[in-house]
Amino acid sequence: MRYKDCYQRLHNLWLSKSNEPFKWGKHDCVALALQAIETITDKKYPFREKYMRYNSFKTACRLLGEKTLQQQLVVALKPFFDEVVDRRNLQTGDLVLLKSKYSEKWNALAIVDLCPSGFILPSKPCGITRIERKNAIITKAWHIA
Repeated sequence: MRYKDCYQRLHNLWLSKSNEPFKWGKHDCVALALQAIETITDKKYPFREKYMRYNSFKTACRLLGEKTLQQQLVVALKPFFDEVVDRRNLQTGDLVLLKSKYSEKWNALAIVDLCPSGFILPSKPCGITRIERKNAIITKAWHIA
């Protein structure tokens, strides 16, 4: 269940992450998404302990094995969150798996921003960035209740 002040909590999270250096397993797309969920719901999910054991892109890929990030997320999030079929109903704080319109290799887990026309995810070398909905393709989405 979401806190009544979940939007303020999410805004405070964005402020706290605005200068944080990008670091695999600590401040990357999966870590930020999990922090957002925990911030607006105050719940901890076993996904963190199972999948956040990496500190480089290479190690993250090795942990994924033959499964893609999308396949891993679908399995990990299914017991906790409902997949959103009608993406017009996405709300602030919901999770989306994005694919770039400009690169076939780029995939990232992002959070629907306070303004639902965009998504928030970590940026390199530090901070967070906002991607406009028109510049990304949603391949999966989950409603965080």
